[in-house]
Amino acid sequence: MHTALSDLVKQEINYRGRFIQTREKSQAAYRIYGEISHYQQVGALLDQGGQQLSKEMFVVCKVELQKAGGEKIPLERTEIPARIIYSDQVGFMETEGQAQTRLLKILAVRIAEEMERAWYYSIAGKIEGEEE
Repeated sequence: MHTALSDLVKQEINYRGRFIQTREKSQAAYRIYGEISHYQQVGALLDQGGQQLSKEMFVVCKVELQKAGGEKIPLERTEIPARIIYSDQVGFMETEGQAQTRLLKILAVRIAEEMERAWYYSIAGKIEGEEE
């Protein structure tokens, strides 16, 4: 799951086009660190017989943005949640694997947004500071 999320975050950042990704960590001006700190799947909707018709999947990822020298960039939030409800029996049916991929895509978008916002505000603060 960590590997899939890492790949999706890279794809999302590349899609947005604000950053250039490097293969070598030593060449990067900024680095993103993260880990999935919580993953939960529970039944959300039951039929009269007690069988699960839909399930809820919830994940929380802890993230950190650092400059190459190790200085941490302040984030609005360091834990980013994502939640979906899915079913393999009713409505828009999908398997657990498909639902997990959808959940990780949502999480990747949120992580990329948070990183861009933190980077932008860190740069904007320095530009304002230099003008004074």
